[in-house]
Amino acid sequence: MKPGFARLAGYIFAFLWMAAFNTMTFLLAEESSISVATQVDTLIATIGDRINYTVRLTYPVGTTFRLPPIEPPESCELIEQKLSEPKRRGDLITQEWRLTLAVFDTGKITIPEMEILAYKGGDSTKVVRFLTIPQTITVYSVLAPDARELKDIMPPFRLPTAIPWRWLLFGIILIAAIGGSWWYYRVWQRRHPQIELNEAYLEPPHVIALRDLQAILTDSATAAELRSLFFKLSEIVRYYLERRYFIRALEMATSEICQVLPELELEPEQRKSLQELLENLDFVKYTGASPDRDYLAHCTRQARELVEATKHESFLRRTT
Repeated sequence: MKPGFARLAGYIFAFLWMAAFNTMTFLLAEESSISVATQVDTLIATIGDRINYTVRLTYPVGTTFRLPPIEPPESCELIEQKLSEPKRRGDLITQEWRLTLAVFDTGKITIPEMEILAYKGGDSTKVVRFLTIPQTITVYSVLAPDARELKDIMPPFRLPTAIPWRWLLFGIILIAAIGGSWWYYRVWQRRHPQIELNEAYLEPPHVIALRDLQAILTDSATAAELRSLFFKLSEIVRYYLERRYFIRALEMATSEICQVLPELELEPEQRKSLQELLENLDFVKYTGASPDRDYLAHCTRQARELVEATKHESFLRRTT
């Protein structure tokens, strides 16, 4: 071979080798941004435990994966599989594929390797294959070594915790406070009995006075009973004054009532008429006079007119 041809062949070989090296480097750099990592939460378990097997996928935008079908070992059962939502961190996206397995036999259980395919940019011709690492888990029985009888598998549960002494003390104080309050209320209730409402005070005083005055007019009395009716008429007028103006008219003399009349809400004519009525009634009561029935009717009408002119509706109403 001539030296010039050998040198040209060397140049061609070097160029092809450099092109192949650069292409390989570019593919390796592109594939290095895609990673698949596996993790199992425990390598030692007991019958009935749940094992979480997690596959973490890290890839650039535009990459899609094809996950293999799950074939759990014979002594395992696939309870749940869940693919998390993509989380972007810079230029890369992270996802987790979590498998939850339940074991129901003792011995060693191997989660086999799985082939995961990654397609770059949605192009089915650009495929990156990943093989997961098999994981071996040792499962022990929940029975005692000398036990022969099988028992039902129960899910794990939290052991009851003792009540802290602070909460116990707080509960005792709270119960004592409630009991003491109830005892004090019962004692107070016995010392302060409920006052019964007098139904008579719910009726306005003018209604009572007008009803009693009407009874006097309709009563048929003999001459001997006329003086007692004057006593009753005087009592009706004084009771009305006591309820209407809040003075102790039933225990006061006529002169004492006349002294407080200017302080009451009465017109001058009303004060004069009231004073005249009380003095006429006292004249019959204390002098032994024997008035006739017409004079009784006159005094009764005078009292009725006074009540009608000074009546005031009460804000209290009877409820049923």
